Amino acid sequence: MRRLSVFALAMAVVGAAFAQAPRVTGGGGATLEELAGSGSLVTVVLKERQAEDRNLRVVEYTDTDVSVLTDNGERHTYLFEDIQEIRVQEGQEESVREWRPAQGRGMLPAQQQVVARATQRANELFSATTSDQFVKMNAAAMLALSGDAAQQDAANTYLTQLLTSNDLRLAVEAALRMYLIGREDEVDPALVTEGLTSGNRQIRATAAALAGFLKHREGEIELYKMLRDRRPDFSVPAIRALAMLGRTDIAPTLVEMLTERDIERANAAVFALKRIGGEEVASELKQMLESSDGLTRFRVAEVLSEIGDAESRIVLRDELMEVPTLQVRAALVLAPKGDIKAMRILRERLLRRPDLVESELLQRAEMAAALIEGGDRTAVPILQDLLRTDFPAVQANVCRQITRLGLRSLVTLVQPAIESEDRSVAVAACQAAISAAFPDYRERVLQSLWM
Repeated sequence: MRRLSVFALAMAVVGAAFAQAPRVTGGGGATLEELAGSGSLVTVVLKERQAEDRNLRVVEYTDTDVSVLTDNGERHTYLFEDIQEIRVQEGQEESVREWRPAQGRGMLPAQQQVVARATQRANELFSATTSDQFVKMNAAAMLALSGDAAQQDAANTYLTQLLTSNDLRLAVEAALRMYLIGREDEVDPALVTEGLTSGNRQIRATAAALAGFLKHREGEIELYKMLRDRRPDFSVPAIRALAMLGRTDIAPTLVEMLTERDIERANAAVFALKRIGGEEVASELKQMLESSDGLTRFRVAEVLSEIGDAESRIVLRDELMEVPTLQVRAALVLAPKGDIKAMRILRERLLRRPDLVESELLQRAEMAAALIEGGDRTAVPILQDLLRTDFPAVQANVCRQITRLGLRSLVTLVQPAIESEDRSVAVAACQAAISAAFPDYRERVLQSLWM
């Protein structure tokens, strides 16, 4: 592996670097190099409180950290400075034959308890909420999946009745929740068409999203009209919907949007171009990359990186991460892919004492989530701290990031947020917990959030 060869070279040149690596015990004197990729089980003993993380497999390491795979298929990274020792597990009861990646396996008892409490909280919101029908609908969608038989019946009846409501906005929103729980076949296509031609902007926006989720091609004419509108609340949902419908003919328009000052429209174009992809899009963007600069150059490189262009990743890493105003943006693209330089930049940023303003804390959540996605579990306490802030928008965003990451080991983090008096936070926390138990629901929630 390339990282190993780089480390070996550094070891040969600077022998002192080896002192940074944690000692390996057991296994007949095995080294990290021998353990990497071998399949042997190890226990990582952390300096703090002598905590032990067991049944791990070493997959790779650098001169500062080691990456492991857990028995539930998650990848974590430990910094050498946090490790007391790595202990090779020996004995038949902990043999490699017992190790199984736990994709689809049941949740741990503590995680199951959080999901159970999230279901109870959803039932409380469903039963108590009368003034905010949107909170009630979100709670109903969760109960339709995770509630007991009576709760499921009540939730399904409520959503089904709203589908035929005389209030078009409630009917369209209920249709979106039916999509979230996998019952989109029960949505009348005429409802989506009616929503797309409504004079209410919010109804049209929700109907546009539905058209994309439900592959409602009868509404494409209206979506194209919305696409040409300069107002982001009209054009943005249409851009995303047409991309989900596979309409590649909008690619030239999207490429032009990458140069826009309107952040919402430009971000929607990035989302849509990533989804459309294809050789023609890649070819046009590569030409644009040669002549663009600043934020436009970053957006082009971000799309190209997502659709697999190696050159654009070099631009992000070696050029744009050196631009102060673009450094964090570029690092957020590359860190989830395990890029060492990007992860180092985000770690350094997170070490700075943050200003207690909402915008900075929201970005802090994104940085921590990007590190965790890249395999660095040392960023988990950052999310815990953010859940303790007095900013509901930040707390809800952390819950959404946990939903996006899809790691069951993070489920217990949202337990305090489930009890929040702020209903938007409580809903986001409940969604994070229940998403961990229902992967299909999680995927649909993420699509509805455009994450």
